[in-house]
Amino acid sequence: MTRENRQAAQDPMPVFFVLLFFVALMLRVCFVLQWQMTPYGDAPQLDADMYDKWAWRLAQGGADDAGVYYQSPLYPWLLSFVYRVAGHSYPAAGLFNAFLDSLTVVGLSVIARLSGGNKAAALTGILAALFAPMVFYTAAPMKESLTLFLMTACVVASLWALRATGWRRYGAAGVICGLAVLARGNALFLLPVLPFFAWRYYGRRAVAPCLAFVAGVAVAIAPVTLHNWRAAHDIVPITSDGGFNLYIGHSPYANGTNAYPPEVATGPDQERLDTAWVAEQQTGHALKPSQISAFWRDKAIDYARHHPAREVELLGLKFLAFFNDADRFDNYDFGFIRRHFPSVVNMLPRDIGVITALAIFAFILAWRTGGVPRDMVFLAVCAVVYTASVLVFYVTDRYRLPVIVFLLPLAGCAWPYAVAAWREKRKTALTVAACGAVVTLALAFMPALDAVDHRAFDWEVLEAIADAKGDDDAVLRDFEKAESLSPVMAGAQAFVRAATVYEKRGQAARAEKLIDDAVALFPQDGIALYNKGRLQALRGDIDGALATMRAAQKLTPTYGLIYYALARLYDRKGDAAAAQAAIEQGLEIDPSDSRLLALIHAQNGD
Repeated sequence: MTRENRQAAQDPMPVFFVLLFFVALMLRVCFVLQWQMTPYGDAPQLDADMYDKWAWRLAQGGADDAGVYYQSPLYPWLLSFVYRVAGHSYPAAGLFNAFLDSLTVVGLSVIARLSGGNKAAALTGILAALFAPMVFYTAAPMKESLTLFLMTACVVASLWALRATGWRRYGAAGVICGLAVLARGNALFLLPVLPFFAWRYYGRRAVAPCLAFVAGVAVAIAPVTLHNWRAAHDIVPITSDGGFNLYIGHSPYANGTNAYPPEVATGPDQERLDTAWVAEQQTGHALKPSQISAFWRDKAIDYARHHPAREVELLGLKFLAFFNDADRFDNYDFGFIRRHFPSVVNMLPRDIGVITALAIFAFILAWRTGGVPRDMVFLAVCAVVYTASVLVFYVTDRYRLPVIVFLLPLAGCAWPYAVAAWREKRKTALTVAACGAVVTLALAFMPALDAVDHRAFDWEVLEAIADAKGDDDAVLRDFEKAESLSPVMAGAQAFVRAATVYEKRGQAARAEKLIDDAVALFPQDGIALYNKGRLQALRGDIDGALATMRAAQKLTPTYGLIYYALARLYDRKGDAAAAQAAIEQGLEIDPSDSRLLALIHAQNGD
């Protein structure tokens, strides 16, 4: 046996990596199973619901008829293969995510080993395996686990490529990085990092490898770009939601997190309809998806240009939000769920600020004690670039989560570097590094400047889940909790659902009172007004219902049920032309509206 073979045989890390994978997998599988016992388990919310339905449609052999992609198709494509094998199973989706996330844990440990050796690898692996947000986002059918996996693979491939100038390495890295962009659009900002380092290390010899890298990226995203071209003869490289996402971060309503303008709903499908409708109404003509995105992008840039002081304030809010440990969610409120549905994640650390502090400590210590290794510099630059890519838009917990791909391997280097510095009596270096870590921790644990009590919203989400399951008692119970905390934060739909339950129970007066309360609290909410018109129609007040429905249409012109109601009301009055016009208006907004299509079939005697 050669010396190299003997050293490989004595290397304990392969065994450690295997054990690490299974420990990480065990924790994640445990949480996936516990998740199924919560109300959320079989009721995916917002993006999770959209990805689940998309994947199931593909699994059943349906065509990918989403038109120009508004959100990345990579995760539902992959999830559809899981559903083809396991059926429409939410636990199967969670187990798929758990498997990917466990591979991510091992990958992060491998990256740390390249930068800081076996001890850094061990610490990174343990931190990653136990990091609660990683575990949490495995349970629902969401793309976060895939994003972390691909971005980790991207780092591994990039570090491997930087060790030579072979074009195959860079081409492979390009494909992987392109797939990462398909999972998380703002990863586009990271694409120049590898070519930059390659040029810095190898000069002109890096030209051909960098071209291979660009070609690899193009190969990865080409199927999506071609799909979009075939769908609308429009050049949309990946998705068409970028312009609106930029507007969320730069608008009169912006607050640093996901503050939507009132004319746009937060559900992905309705959001796409609303953004298109607003853009086309304001421009006065039909727009292609790329033009809709450009419309919102230009509005964001225009707002930033005319409000520089507010932009500086927003940047500060987003910076603090990125490094602060306060919850800023958009699909699932991690803190609320931890409090009300205990699980294995309750026992795990969740503070991204601690990881950031350890990463900064390790980087400063390496810099002060003999120079920062190339791999650590690469990770630090990626962390800065990714942070900037989020600050350009807006901050939520799951949008900032991928930064841990770069921070965790650096954090793992903190202990071995600290031990070495202590043995070498580098007291000044230790002091400077500790000061950097303390400042970071202060940012992490300071009270949030924009703290909002979201508990009413969280109870409204549970009310919506109970409503979907037909649990009327739970609907009323959750509504009462939401309303008692904050009627405004509960939202108009909370009142509508509770009113519907009272209506089913024959308590019409109570139902009308709740709808009237909703209209009074949310005068710009067309859906609340639609429900007022619906109750008027049930009472036989057709003229009043028509007037209310027309007012609702002006407020929320993309809500399909309004056009269905208008068509039915006009039909009851014998005005066939007006009924037909309402159907056509609704189908112009959403050509796939099943209720309106059913009315057409009924009119044709089909």
